[in-house]
Amino acid sequence: MNRSPVPPFAIETGALISPRLCGRPLTVQRQIHRGNGIDATENVTDPFLAFVEGIAAVGESLRIHRPGFGAVITGQDVAISKRHPADAPTLTHGLVTALDEGPRGITFATQIVLTDQAGEPFAEMTTTILLINLALHSSEKTVARAPTSGPPPGEASDAVEIGRHTFTPAAARAFEEGWPPSLHADPEQARAAGFAKPIIAGNQVFSILWKRFIEPSHPLRVSMNFALKRPIFWDEEIAVARTLAQVTEPETIEVRNSAGKTAIVCKVSSAERGSA
Repeated sequence: MNRSPVPPFAIETGALISPRLCGRPLTVQRQIHRGNGIDATENVTDPFLAFVEGIAAVGESLRIHRPGFGAVITGQDVAISKRHPADAPTLTHGLVTALDEGPRGITFATQIVLTDQAGEPFAEMTTTILLINLALHSSEKTVARAPTSGPPPGEASDAVEIGRHTFTPAAARAFEEGWPPSLHADPEQARAAGFAKPIIAGNQVFSILWKRFIEPSHPLRVSMNFALKRPIFWDEEIAVARTLAQVTEPETIEVRNSAGKTAIVCKVSSAERGSA
């Protein structure tokens, strides 16, 4: 997939992310979804696949200044207001809202808005990303190992399991087709970042949660808050559970790794549900 170069910008709060045309047409979206076992026949944009373009624009720009870094999403807030045709032009616009450098690397927050060609927004996202210094971790021990089987102590929940999903290396690579090697699809990059094996990209997991477990049961004007607590490896089975709260409160969707430990917690709210 051809991608236009991203002009560098100053690494500082308030830096603008250059508008970027999303490069995942309907055929590519469906290929990615089929790799994840999803029969997505609707002709609408998957916002999480489009958001990747905005995240990549930031990451590529930062790597111009800081080569040898790999990005890991640590949290994400998403609001989706309406559907957008998959083959209609989709643009990302963004802004760096926070930036901090620590011992593990650079933590930064971005706001990314998806618009049509006329500039009308249909989805927006705030993401917190840790840009890991791969050179710093290349000589250290692995800090995240593949989970062992068996139920973990102290993680009991009243959530009801609503489905399972198994990731594969082929699906991880398909999601990142056309991108440079990363810790999401390259074992050496993953080990350099301190992971036992490649980890699934956050937006790949979010896309699956959206298509399989959120979009079918929620009308649009949906707000979601994702908190990532543990990595999910590229050959791992996850279990998805749901806890329904009061009508005026968000429901909780919990993703557990193959050891039964919580990897992602998502709070889902919709204007229609909250006003019922």
